[in-house]
Amino acid sequence: MKKWRYFLIISFFCVFYSLLIFNLYNIQLEKNFYYVELARSQYLANDLLKPERGEIFFTDKNNNLFSVAGNKNFNIIFAVPSEVQKNAEKINLKKVAENISEISGEPVDIIEKKLSKKNDLYEVLIQKASYDQVEKIQQLRDEISLRGIYSEKQKLRYYPAGSLASHILGFVSPANEKEIEDSKHQDIESGRYGLEQYFNSFLTGLFGEIKKDK
Repeated sequence: MKKWRYFLIISFFCVFYSLLIFNLYNIQLEKNFYYVELARSQYLANDLLKPERGEIFFTDKNNNLFSVAGNKNFNIIFAVPSEVQKNAEKINLKKVAENISEISGEPVDIIEKKLSKKNDLYEVLIQKASYDQVEKIQQLRDEISLRGIYSEKQKLRYYPAGSLASHILGFVSPANEKEIEDSKHQDIESGRYGLEQYFNSFLTGLFGEIKKDK
């Protein structure tokens, strides 16, 4: 009788621990999916709420307007560092950074620093990525089962006339820390020099807001 009792107790604990491990595994998978989707939703929501930078027009000798500064869809490659870190034991992070550096041209140490941010959900790796760069990143992901690196489309500044009147137009670049603090938005670009800087506040526009019903 005692043997059966011991057997039942041992069986109960085996089943209990098996269920516990199974649940922990499921939670881990669901949590990973949650973080990936959270990063994507953050990216998409920011892109939807972000105002499209205003265009700049010149006039020709016949007073016809033509755009000299506008916006165009470009490929952007970004990382979800929190997801990359979950696979840090399976991959050589330094080697991954070196591979991405060869594709992007950005220094290895900067890329490695971006990928090493454990609680970060969004880091831009390549803006205005070429189709060749997108393909190479995809190949890298497939070769080493790299997770946490994605590509999307995003509207960025575009100058149809190239360098024409660039000294008058100026250019835009990612906002510095003070500009981010003042605007309370991370993913913004600010005008540098020329018309882009002089009319920056007008060209930037206003960010949208998400309001919840009470």
